[in-house]
Amino acid sequence: MKKFNFLCTLLLGIMFVSVVYELYSAGYSFGRGWYLADELIKKDTPTMEMAINRCELEGKKTFFPDTLANVKTGGKVYTGRSTVMYETLYKPTFTHSVWDILKIIVELVYIYVLIRLCYIFIKLIRQVNRGEIFDISTERKFQRLGWLMIVGYALEWLLLFIDYSLANIELMLKDYDIVLGEHPSVLLLVSGVGLLIIEQIFVMARKMREEQELTI
Repeated sequence: MKKFNFLCTLLLGIMFVSVVYELYSAGYSFGRGWYLADELIKKDTPTMEMAINRCELEGKKTFFPDTLANVKTGGKVYTGRSTVMYETLYKPTFTHSVWDILKIIVELVYIYVLIRLCYIFIKLIRQVNRGEIFDISTERKFQRLGWLMIVGYALEWLLLFIDYSLANIELMLKDYDIVLGEHPSVLLLVSGVGLLIIEQIFVMARKMREEQELTI
């Protein structure tokens, strides 16, 4: 049981760090946007908005459109950008506003999913420590954890698509195409499906135990 508690605490710590990082990223983006909006108002440009987003880039003619100076050798290093953060000044449109609002909603839902995962996981640990392993409520917790992870994976895809759509509205670059980019890590999806499988194993184990008790 000590080993189980140690591993659960370790996993819970990783999940907690993930939640804190997401909250920090969301808070930083909000604070940065607020600051830039205030600066624009001071410059008498209230009709303009500043966007801070990310996008995936791919060279149009070559994978390495840019060059950087190598300070050590004095030579050139040919580079190609992939994921970048950028700031743009633009006049807001209805379409852009819709994507912005949708992104905020998705980010808030994603943070809620992470917090909910931590909460259900803590309840699951306490339940197992009480010896309530082959129980319907335990099975439901595994099921909820699995589905929350799958939803989290879907939300990561949605955020990627929103960033791609916003970048296409705001940018047109000379040497780069804006692409959808690399897909989110499938680890969250695999973990979610794995937990659903574990939940079914627990269901079968509970039914087998109930049948044995009836036979006895």
